[in-house]
Formats: sequence, C-alpha cells, structure tokens
Amino acid sequence: MGRKPDLTLVQPDTTGNQPPRSLGKSGTNLWRTLTAHYRFDDIGGIEMLAQLCGANRCSQGIGHSNVMNSRRLIASSEAQDRRRTD
Repeated sequence: MGRKPDLTLVQPDTTGNQPPRSLGKSGTNLWRTLTAHYRFDDIGGIEMLAQLCGANRCSQGIGHSNVMNSRRLIASSEAQDRRRTD
C-alpha cells in the first residue's frame, strides 16, 4: 500500500495568502472566503484562484451594468407611454 499524504489542519481564523493583484471588492471577498477554508500554496493554484476571483469582479460589473441599462430602458418605455396618452 502507498504512503499516506501529509495533511495540514487549517484553522478557521487563518487569513491565507494575499491576492497577487487587485481583485476589487467582490473578488477580494471571494478570495478571503476561499482561502479561509482551503489552502492554496502552489503558484498554479494561487494563479487559478486569482483568475477566478478576477472573473467574479468582472461578472459583478457586468451585472451592475445590465441592471442600470434595464432601468434606463424601463424609464424610457414609461416616458414613451406617457407621451402617447397625452
């Protein structure tokens, strides 16, 4: 039988690695959540985590943009309806 791997217990209050670059508010929150529960100590894992968190930041921005555009479209539609009834 093979040798059992060495395991390290990670305490809940462990802060983990700092992100290698700015990830924005939502990306940084995701980084902190994941590094609080999992250990990322190899460069490949850290880079993949940074890309994931960066993508989360982008998706949050796109979602916000879509909400704002939807509000503009609704307001424009309501204004057109008012003009038709006047």
